[in-house]
Amino acid sequence: NISAWNFPYFVGSNVWAPALLTGSAVLYKPSEWTALTGLKVAEMFVESGVPSDVFAPVVGGGDVGAQLLSEDINGLFFTGSLATGQKLAAVTAPRMIRTQLELGGKDPHYVCDDVADVKAAAAGLCDGAMFNAGQSCCSVERIYVHESIA
Repeated sequence: NISAWNFPYFVGSNVWAPALLTGSAVLYKPSEWTALTGLKVAEMFVESGVPSDVFAPVVGGGDVGAQLLSEDINGLFFTGSLATGQKLAAVTAPRMIRTQLELGGKDPHYVCDDVADVKAAAAGLCDGAMFNAGQSCCSVERIYVHESIA
């Protein structure tokens, strides 16, 4: 799992928690800007009795992430930029490695004509767009409003 910087624990745990629960070992590369998150999670697992080779953090920049792809891995789960996702897919596709890419998006929000409270909807849209200073892969980026409201 190569994880994002903006929600390093949450985004990573969406991948490694199910993997661990189903008996898989995990190589976890947090963003180089949040390396301590991965190290701390590994430390907590070991303290709770999980063998140290079951959840292994790997820290470093993009060169380290690229090096991981030379290993005998069964899956790659990446959250980050489109450019990096394209590079990863180009390496994993010929090897038929299961790959899941979450590359952000242009997350739309729809305000339907039956909205009960337009002001509350507007406040929710602002919160959705600006949550975490807008640095969220699921922040509201496009808004569509029914013409009867606009």
